[in-house]
Amino acid sequence: MPSRVLIVDDDPMLRQLLQAHLTTAGYEVVESCSGAEGLAVLRNHGPRIALIDYDMPVMNGIEFCRQVRADLAIPFTDLIILTAHIERALTIAALDSGANDFMTKPFHRGELLARLRAGEHTVRLHDQAAQAAQLESERNRLLDTIAGMQQSLATLGQELRTPMASLEAMAQHLPDAASRSTGQWEKSLAQISQEIQRLSAHVDELSATAPAAPKIA
Repeated sequence: MPSRVLIVDDDPMLRQLLQAHLTTAGYEVVESCSGAEGLAVLRNHGPRIALIDYDMPVMNGIEFCRQVRADLAIPFTDLIILTAHIERALTIAALDSGANDFMTKPFHRGELLARLRAGEHTVRLHDQAAQAAQLESERNRLLDTIAGMQQSLATLGQELRTPMASLEAMAQHLPDAASRSTGQWEKSLAQISQEIQRLSAHVDELSATAPAAPKIA
């Protein structure tokens, strides 16, 4: 599937020229005649690469880049500013605004396509890094959940030892005939019933507080 490229330029002749270069190279082109229109395109799940003219009214290319980087609704986009000015200060300002690349006009078709390929590579690397960070976050959350469950099981084990010891002691006296003649038999059965209820309550508590299994995207 061809990459989509956004062209943001108020000059229709330049947009037509860029579109001709890109479509013949297999790219899908989306055009915007202003910075505001270009931002709207990117917010609506638009292209991940944008060619932006520096000299535009109302919102120039540098301000466009600043707004793209500040807008959390826009996914990472490789931003390339196009300008006829050859000034070091402008280049620095463009990069400081969040632009990934900078090209002067008139541009060479081969160089333009090479920079677009570099932009595609940058987007892929960014997406891979973001996915790796998400997986690491999910892994840490899973480890925290497992640690919490282990702690809950350890606490439950401590709480179960007491009724289990009581049950064992009472079970040893049940076969004693003397216990039956003194009424201890009924008392032991009642105590066993109480301890079983305690064990059941601990199990219910564990079931109610156990965290749900985490999902890893």
